[in-house]
This record gives sequence, structure tokens and C-alpha cells, in this order.
Amino acid sequence: MFKPSLRASFLVVGGLLCLTVHSAHAQNASLTVYMRAAGSGALNNTSSTSTQAQVYAVSSVAAKYNGSPNLYAPATRTLPGTNFSLAIPNLYSPVLAPGNSYQVQLNWTDNASKQILLGPVTLNPGANHLGAGGLGTTTPIVVTNDPPPPATNLNCYPDLPDKSTQLYLYWTGVLLANVKDLDRTELHLSTTANFVPSTATLIATPPYGTDYRKVTGLKPATDYYYCVRVLDRYGAFTDACRKLACTTAMGTIGGPDGGTTSDGGTTSDGGSATTDDGGNGGNDDGGSGGPSTDDLGLGNEGPVIDGGSIAVGCGCSLATTTQSGALLSVIPAAILLLRRWRGRRSAADSRS
Repeated sequence: MFKPSLRASFLVVGGLLCLTVHSAHAQNASLTVYMRAAGSGALNNTSSTSTQAQVYAVSSVAAKYNGSPNLYAPATRTLPGTNFSLAIPNLYSPVLAPGNSYQVQLNWTDNASKQILLGPVTLNPGANHLGAGGLGTTTPIVVTNDPPPPATNLNCYPDLPDKSTQLYLYWTGVLLANVKDLDRTELHLSTTANFVPSTATLIATPPYGTDYRKVTGLKPATDYYYCVRVLDRYGAFTDACRKLACTTAMGTIGGPDGGTTSDGGTTSDGGSATTDDGGNGGNDDGGSGGPSTDDLGLGNEGPVIDGGSIAVGCGCSLATTTQSGALLSVIPAAILLLRRWRGRRSAADSRS
């Protein structure tokens, strides 16, 4: 059994039966197509057909005269503004395929599938050339890759469990339906407004469909800015950057009494009055009502100003004196006067 593209004939030579095989369709033409890379990124950026243009010649007569569907260009990484070409061999002029012409297709993947149709062209036997001006010209046909659309709706907020060191960043990403040549998404973070994303600012490459990131290990009360970079397989990219700062909360710090001041410096550590950390009378840290007491009422600490943020070791109370406090402050003096009066009276009685 012979292939469809072969024709067999039998000859008798010297009494012997000989088999001869002839090509049914001897190709007699070729076509070189001239192109130029344009737009963003680089053609053949990934060394695969995913970033190349398919060059395909379709016969007007029969599929058996079509060019090979497995021809792609350029053969090497090609930056925008660079010319390249590709030869389509094994084609047929009307001499071998009466009435045959070709429509040339340039197909490539961008944000959408793209195609340029050229022709129909009727080839002459031998080498033919095809450019933007038609058959016989070499003016390059422009093959353009567009950058991907940007991410949108960039938002953020300080995140639990520690709002002073964590931010939750989220955005609306791009879909494969809109970016058929999508490669990846990068998340960039900086403390500098209007920064330009770089390898130094890259913090994550979220998987496709993951349009958020929880960032930890940040500094309290600090402004952060972030960008979402969308890249296609050609290396083209688009940046979307948040102009407003994402600010972490105030840090939690220990007060002199063992209390805390957190998230903006609240006025107390949990006491019922704003002048102390836990007392009931508003005079000290332990609620004993006496001056110069500490958290446990042992008399070792000065008063606290600003609700536990500044310790003052003067040994006196800065709280407003109550009636009972005023009475207590008078009693020692009264006792001293009484003792002096008794002493003077005893001396007088002795003299008498």
C-alpha cells in the first residue's frame, strides 16, 4: 500500500517487472513573510510558541496544498522595533495546482487571540516575498503585543490579631478571559509614596485568582504604599499603585505600672478614673487614697500623668483633694498641736 502522495507505475525491463514511484505533487514554490515586533514585551520571550506568531498559508483549492501549520516566528527573543521573517516552503503555484492561490494567516495570542489575514496571493514558481505592501514587497507586517490591563480597586486595612504590625491588602485582579497571555501577578510594598516597583519591593507573587495578601512583620504607626503589577508572557506589564497610604496602628507599649497604652495611646490602663491606672478614688494606682503609692499600694511610686504614659517621681499626688482627704491631712497637725498644748500645760503645773 502506497501513501496518497505517491503514484506507482510498472515497467517491464529486460523481462523484469520494475516498480517506479513518482511524487504526485512536486512543490515548486516558497514564500517568505516579513514582519516586525511592536508594542510591549518581546516576541519569543518564553522560547515557546506561546509568544510567537504562527505563519500559515491556506490553499484556495484543496487542503493538500496548504503550507505546514507548525511554522512560528521569530526564532529568537525579539524586542519591539526589530524585524524578522519566516519562509514557508513546499507550496504550489498554479503551474502544478491550477487555479491555486494562498491566503496567509498570522496568528498570535495577546490579551485576546489576534490574527492578520494577507492575500489571496498567487505564487510564481520559485521564491516569493510577502510584506505589508503585498506580494513582491518586503515592508514588514507589524505584529503587536499589548500590555495587560491593570488591577483595580486597591484597598487595605490594619489586620488582626496585631493591627500595629499587619496589613490586609486586596484588589480586583485580571481574568484569563481578558488576558489570554497572562503570566503572573506581583505584589510590591514600600514606605515611599509613588515608588517604582522593582525586585527590591517585591513581596509576593500571588497565585491566579488570589486577589489579596495578609502582610505581617510591619512597623507600627507607619505609612505603607503598594502596587499590583500584572505581567503577560511577553514580559509586558502594567502597574496599578495605591496613592493613599495604608497605615498600621499604634504599637502596644508597656507603661511604668505594668499597664499598657495601645492603638493611639488611651488615657488609662483600665482604671475607673482617668488620673490613675486602677484605683477607685482617682488619687493613685492602688486606690488606697494616700499619696505616693504604687500599683499595690506600697508607697513606692510617684504619680502618673496622662493616664499612665509618663511617670513622675515627686512622691506627691496631683489629684484633686477630696473632703475626706483634706480632713486626713489636718489630723496630724491637730495631734501635734494637742501634744504641744499638753506639754506646755504640764510645765505650767510644775512651776506652780
